[in-house]
Order: sequence, then C-alpha cells, then structure tokens
Amino acid sequence: MAGNASIHYRVAKFHVGRLLYNRDTKEIGFISSVLAEDGDIRYEVWVPKKYDSWKAGYRISLWLERVLELSANECLGSPAKD
Repeated sequence: MAGNASIHYRVAKFHVGRLLYNRDTKEIGFISSVLAEDGDIRYEVWVPKKYDSWKAGYRISLWLERVLELSANECLGSPAKD
C-alpha cells in the first residue's frame, strides 16, 4: 500500500420513503432520493404545498443532512397514499 492516504465514507442517516423535518425551514418533506456530493449528504425531498396534505401537490427541494431529523407527522404519510 502506497502512502498513508485514508478514505472516509459517509453513510446517509435517512433513506428514500421517509418523512423528514427540516429545522431551518420548519418544513416536512418526503425523501425521493439521496445524493452525496463533496462530502455532504443531501436529500431530494418533496415538500407538500399544503402542510397537512399531498392533494395540492408538492415542490422539490434539496436539503442538507445536518439540519434534518425524522418527522413525527404521522398524519401526512407518503405522497402515494393520498
């Protein structure tokens, strides 16, 4: 093995299909994909246009992992269920 190069891998905390809460924007979103770029984990999320329902549609946003936690909103569910 040449040199003392070390490789660091980041593993995403959350996976596709989970609801997340963004502490910065105060929004809830549904993870549609997970992206790794420049050492940061980002999530493409669907954010409902109406806070408590998917019926009005959604917008797509990219969120950084460090400002996220699992959502406790059990009423919203996934977009496919509405």
